[in-house]
Amino acid sequence: MLAIVKDLIAQQIGYGQDSESLISQAIRHNPDNPVFYNSLGNIFRQRNEPQKAMRCFRQALKLLPEYGEAYFNLGRIFHDHQALEDAISCYKQ
Repeated sequence: MLAIVKDLIAQQIGYGQDSESLISQAIRHNPDNPVFYNSLGNIFRQRNEPQKAMRCFRQALKLLPEYGEAYFNLGRIFHDHQALEDAISCYKQ
């Protein structure tokens, strides 16, 4: 849990690479935690790496199909790339 807190702080102050490393470590130790994938997806979205972000959000949803925040974040990726029908579908979830 401490790693997640450290990651979130690092992400907020602009140390995205460190954040990616910390979350990746957390995933290796607990690959079934959808929050980790959602956090990693947000890092990739901030870096304008939409394909990586989408994979992370989809993995979070695979692990927890009712994870509203991951649907919202996936919708933001679609919205960013003008795929509005897909964005709306995610937002409705």
